Amino acid sequence: MRSDQAARDIRKKKVEHISDQAQRAKIGQIEDASQTAEYHDVLQQEADLTAGHGILRYTGLIAVSAPTVEELDAAVAAIDQAAIQASCETRLLVGQQAAAFTAAALPRCRQV
Repeated sequence: MRSDQAARDIRKKKVEHISDQAQRAKIGQIEDASQTAEYHDVLQQEADLTAGHGILRYTGLIAVSAPTVEELDAAVAAIDQAAIQASCETRLLVGQQAAAFTAAALPRCRQV
């Protein structure tokens, strides 16, 4: 991720966290440990970026095929459930099989 985009993303996350924290304080809610840990993670990312380190985002592509539409739906649902349990985000790319197969099959960072 480009450093200017990463800096904007970090600033946005900080502003969101601080405004959420102010709103929770206003209505009397107590901040829990996960919110505190998330904020400290944002601060650590900012410190790393300032120190010259980059921020990376990962993308994984999964190709699913099945003999019937029902089995395909079941397979997609199983993958979605597994992704949720692993705290991953999924996006269904219908009609983009050729591009997805190419992206998933070819090694990256190597000349083709």
